[in-house]
Amino acid sequence: MSVLGAFPVLAIVVAAYNVLFVFGSRAVGDVLTSVTFPSGDIWPITVGDIIIVTALALVLIELVSVGTGRVAVVNHALSALVCIICLVELFFVRGCGTLEFAILTLIVGLDVLAGYSLTARLARRNLVSAPLRPN
Repeated sequence: MSVLGAFPVLAIVVAAYNVLFVFGSRAVGDVLTSVTFPSGDIWPITVGDIIIVTALALVLIELVSVGTGRVAVVNHALSALVCIICLVELFFVRGCGTLEFAILTLIVGLDVLAGYSLTARLARRNLVSAPLRPN
């Protein structure tokens, strides 16, 4: 079993959030840079924005690489554990009661649901397309 294949990549984003905001001195709203559009509007890019975009990119990678077998089951179990940890942190840990962390928790929850349903669909497709062996 591949340890890296079973590792839920969204745990990296949750750990980074905890290091930066819960244990660190950064604020979610700290502006890293700003982008000026041709219309003259200014878009301040915050640390929280970067966390959300990173989580969206990683959930896409995780959903594309979903499979069947033991590694997938372990990955889904660990992803569910990350989701439970996110829910507990959202409600009980100071510094995690922000909109950014709520969105991050939602992304992790959607990853768990999508992972289970995609794995079930792939397993069903593999079961249907498997040739029958004569006895």
